[in-house]
Amino acid sequence: MRKIGIVGNKFYVNKTQLKDFLWMVKQQADVLEPPEEIEIVSLGRKIPVDKYIKSLTHLSGFKYSEFVPYHDNWNPDCVEKPYLFKKEYSPKYFFIAYSHLVKYCDTILILDTDEGQDSGITYIKKMCKKSKKHYIILKV
Repeated sequence: MRKIGIVGNKFYVNKTQLKDFLWMVKQQADVLEPPEEIEIVSLGRKIPVDKYIKSLTHLSGFKYSEFVPYHDNWNPDCVEKPYLFKKEYSPKYFFIAYSHLVKYCDTILILDTDEGQDSGITYIKKMCKKSKKHYIILKV
């Protein structure tokens, strides 16, 4: 199964660009492998871009999963085990989720914008470079 991580800057709002990317992946998947063999992985944050990723992934017919910080509640889309969640809040849990997403995925798509800095996206880019992980940046 091919795992594609999609993460977006919290200021990213271009639904069309994301929809076009998923459509392109679906067209290639129809030729190379069935869409059920592709997993789209996100961070499941409570920001618009992550909500777009989740809803468009389900519409495209891909498997969806997510890495959420350990201080959040576990949900059925989480890759990790339920006992790891509901811990006391700590910002370090965001960075742990980012690291696990990068390690888990084969390719990372980064949806970025010049509007504002997102420390999570900056960290994910750094992790991709450090681990020599293939990543693509789509900028608005």
